[in-house]
This record gives sequence, structure tokens and C-alpha cells, in this order.
Amino acid sequence: AVPGGTLGSISSGLETTLPPPWKDLSGISQVRHLFPIVGTGSVAGGTSNISTGVEAGLNYGAVHRLVVTSQLVALTFRCFSLPSAVANFLNPDVDETTSSNAHLISEFIASHRISSDDDATDTQRAMRNAWDLFTSKILDKEESDHKVIDNCLVDDEDGEVNKQKQSSAESQDTSVPLSSLLNRMVSLGPHSAGPNMLLFSPNSMMELYEDVVPSQRGEDNTVDSEEESTPEVDNSKLLTTLPQKYSNEMSIEQQDAFRQIWSRLRGSVVSGFQMLTASGPLMQEPLQGVCFSIEKIEISARVTGLDANKLQKVVSPNVENSEDINICQPIMFSTGQLISDVRDSLRLCMLGCALRLVEPIYKCSLQCDQNQLGNLYSVLSRRRGAVTDEDIIEGTSLFILTVSLPVANSFGFAQELLQKTSGSGTAPQLFFSHWSVNELDPFWKPTTSEEQEEHGTDGSVEHNLARSFIDGVRKRKGLVVEEKMVVSAEKQRTLTRNK
Repeated sequence: AVPGGTLGSISSGLETTLPPPWKDLSGISQVRHLFPIVGTGSVAGGTSNISTGVEAGLNYGAVHRLVVTSQLVALTFRCFSLPSAVANFLNPDVDETTSSNAHLISEFIASHRISSDDDATDTQRAMRNAWDLFTSKILDKEESDHKVIDNCLVDDEDGEVNKQKQSSAESQDTSVPLSSLLNRMVSLGPHSAGPNMLLFSPNSMMELYEDVVPSQRGEDNTVDSEEESTPEVDNSKLLTTLPQKYSNEMSIEQQDAFRQIWSRLRGSVVSGFQMLTASGPLMQEPLQGVCFSIEKIEISARVTGLDANKLQKVVSPNVENSEDINICQPIMFSTGQLISDVRDSLRLCMLGCALRLVEPIYKCSLQCDQNQLGNLYSVLSRRRGAVTDEDIIEGTSLFILTVSLPVANSFGFAQELLQKTSGSGTAPQLFFSHWSVNELDPFWKPTTSEEQEEHGTDGSVEHNLARSFIDGVRKRKGLVVEEKMVVSAEKQRTLTRNK
């Protein structure tokens, strides 16, 4: 079995994102298009705004803030690309339908406590070994982009612990590596065991407001601990800020309050994440190598589920006179309405990044006579095949070639090969090898005068292979396709049937 199901579904490919321009992107000339500005959008049931990392002054990826219709909850997400080594580790092997590594990591996240003693079970040892390999892939900066590791995955605490372990070669520390990352991880997807991640950012926080949350974020909508001010935005007072990362400055009541509030929202956020990773924004195919981080949670005190006494204890350390706090009457809030809103918010957040297709690649061995070797190479070039190894059988004129061939171009390959080589080429046996990112930008538009003269002002869809794949899949699924039914209306003529 191959990952992705049947041959018909696997040939359509997956969807992924690309890192920002600071990484060496070999083969990509449209670096200036890596951060397309999507602008302000809207989701069903609320308002939303999206900005790229360059616009917002952030370190990585695209950021999107969702405010539900009732203006009682607001969520801020960031989308960025996972390191390729991490995504490949979470991908299923050739003989697996789902990744065993991803299953072990998901169980390790849900268990919260793994024993490293000798009396640990085999399952616990397997989960701990999988997590050790997972963290080693993250910390391998030679094959990964160090920007995403330093800014989005590993915080200062994990970075210092890792440096101490590397400096002391004789260290016998048996603690869990990247324990802070383990506490911040929420889920994998799709199906809770895939190559996509949902986690809290290293600086994520939760803001509690007296009534409603701000409809738009401003520069002054932050808590200044030195002045101990609580600015009023949209007639709502900011009561307190609860960081996701535990510290000595947080009281027990504040830690319990964060866990209780997040437990109410967790199910809806995870469900929306699972829905998006199973059906991407381009052609409703699964995502691969995409990570979403929760930057901020803004919630009204009326829907937190905390009683008045506990809420007073949570707010009192940040307010001079806690008796002046006027908590409105609690109201019923169904978190189920967040599922579709979170899904649409994550989709808009992903559209702020550079999207690429991930297509499956076949591997096959071919045998051909020396006289027909040129015809074989012409067949492979038309089908985007690549020869990875070539050798000759001693004493004969036969060549043995190892070829990588995209699945989308493999249909009818055996018949064409035998026809063009006059039967001297052997019938290939294709088997799944790996996934490969198609570096073509499906939304590329010509900008220079030379490009516009060659491809037109809107670009030629026929010559954009990635866009043709997307349009073909969307047509087969009955989705909306942007195309012109009549390209040149003045050149059309009416044909009458001769009687």
C-alpha cells in the first residue's frame, strides 16, 4: 500500500507551504512572490484580518486574527513551514498507510508523563525513543532552517538546556528533551497522526477582558506591567494576561484558570485544525509539512466558566483595586461554532504563505539497448523523469537505469516506452519512492516586460504545470475553477448546419 490511498487519489498530490525568502530556495526565481498579500477577508460568523510576517514585523510566517460574531473570543494563529526533516519523519513509510512515528508522538503528547525507569513498558520506551528522534530532527540545523527553529519551535528554556547537554559530554541527564516544546504541542494532523503540527508559540498568552474583546488590535492594546495600566478598547477593560508558559510569578489560581479556559476551547480548535489538514485550500487534498501556532487567545470573562470568587483571585494580582471590577452576567457560549471559524481562519492564514504542491514519485528500473537509449531519454524527458543511476552490463550492449518518475506522468508509460524503443526497452515495474515538492508557483504572474510579452499580462495557465494540476483536480471534484470560457470573443464565428 502507498500513503494516500488509491492510485487515483495519490496522483493528485498534497499541499504544503514554503519558508520565507531568507532560506536558500534552489530552483525558485520568483522569490519576491513568496509572501503574497491576501488582504482583509472574512469568515463565516465573524471578522478576520490577515497580514504577512513582513507587514506585521514578525519573525516568521503569516499571521491571522479571528474574532467570532459575538465578539466574546478572538484567536490569533501563525502559519509557517516545518523543516523538511521533521515532515519526512512524520510521514508514513512505503509499507504503511499511516505513520507509526506520528502515532507514537501523538500518544507521547497525550500521556503527559512518561517513565524513563527500567520498569517502563515497551510502549513507553517506544514513545520515548520516537520523541528523542523527533527532537533530534528539530535540532538538526544543518538540514533545517534555523529561523523557524529559534523563533517558532524552540524557546529560550529548551535552547539553554540543549546547549548545556551538548557542552557536557558526560552528562547523564535523563529528562525529556525539549520538554517545553512537549508542553506547548497540542495535536498532529490529519487524523491526529500526520505530518502537520498545532502548538502554542513560545510567547503565547491569554488575555481576559471584562466584557467583549477588541474588534481590531491597535498598538496600545497591550498590558504594560510597569505602569500597571488596563486600557479600555471597544468599551471593554483588559483584566489580566495569563501566559501559557508557567513561571514562578504566576499564582496557582492563574495556572488553573488557563488550563480550565483552554480545556473549553481545545476541542473546537483541534477539530478545526484536523478538518483543514485533511482538506487543504488549493484542491481539498491533505496538507504536509505545515505548522500552525497559537499566538494569542482573547476571551471575555463572561464565557470563561470561572465563578466570581475564582475570577477575583485570578484578576487581583494585576489590578490595584479588585473591588472595582464589574463582571457582567455570565452567558452561555457554545464552543461548537468555533470549529468552522477556526478552519476558515487557518485556511486564510495558510493563504498568506507561499503554497506549493507535493507530488508522489515512483521509482523503477529500466533495461534498454544502447541503440535505443536516446529514444528512452526522450520519453523520460517528456514525462519529467530523472535518471538517478546508470550502468552497463559487461559483455553486452544493455544499459540498466534507475529512474524517478512522477505518478501523475506515469499513466501509459510502459506502452509509450515499448513503442518508442521498438520493444528493446523492458516494461517497468513502478513502486512508490517518496514525496517531492513541486517548486513551481501556481499563482505566478508575469511582472517584467519580457515576461508579459512571452506569457501575457495574466500568465499562461497552459505552461504553469502546478496550476494545471490544481485546475484538473478541482474539475474532477466539481469545485470552482477560474478559467475563461471564451478567450477571444471577436474571433468566434457561428457555424450553421448545412441542410
